[in-house]
Formats: sequence, C-alpha cells, structure tokens
Amino acid sequence: MPLSGSVFFPKQELVNGEWIRKTGEVTGELVEVNGCLRLNTSHDDVSYLIIWPPSYTLNASGDLIQIRDEAGQVVAHVGEVVHMSGGETMSLEGIAGVNKQLLQEIPPECSGPYWISGGIISNGSVN
Repeated sequence: MPLSGSVFFPKQELVNGEWIRKTGEVTGELVEVNGCLRLNTSHDDVSYLIIWPPSYTLNASGDLIQIRDEAGQVVAHVGEVVHMSGGETMSLEGIAGVNKQLLQEIPPECSGPYWISGGIISNGSVN
C-alpha cells in the first residue's frame, strides 16, 4: 500500500523476481510536499516524485519521516541531501515495475516528473 500515515510512498513492484535498476545518479534534498516525498535537485531546479525500490519502507512518526532499506537501516530522512541511483521519466505509463494500480493511486498533487529509484547511495544533513 503506497500510503503510510499521510505520506504517499509509491514503490516499484518485482517483475519476475527483479526490479528496475537504472544507472543514473542524482543529488538533491529529500522533502515532503503535500504528502508527497520528492527529491528537489539543485540542478535545473527539478523536483522528482520518487518511486522507491520494493524493499524500502517508510517510518513516519510526528514530524520525523525516515526511509529504511531492505535491512531495516535508516538510509535517509526528510530534510537530508541524498545521492540516489536510478533514472528519470516524465510518465510512468509502460514502465516495468510500475503497475496499473499504483498509477491509479497516485494523488493529483504527486505529479511528475518521476525518479525511479535504485536506492540511496549516500546521505548528509542539510546545513
């Protein structure tokens, strides 16, 4: 289910036991805007809605929003600058690992462009 509390947390689906692992990289601040987790980049001022890896989870408690990896380790939280692998897309139509149900569940305020995340490479707090 993409919603955790009041934060939309879309994840990729496994396709034949695998998930999309694009090779691009991007750096930006992880932010929550109108219940949508976005990556605000300093390059071209792009704000991506993140489609997370299938094994990632969201832990939202009060104002603290954390992202955990497959091992349950906190890899990022809202307000941090993160370096993430993956790739960008303007539309999720026809993307492997993004099912039709997820497309229907995306709230209007969580529009693209989208970053199909391969995971967090590194993070650091915003000063």
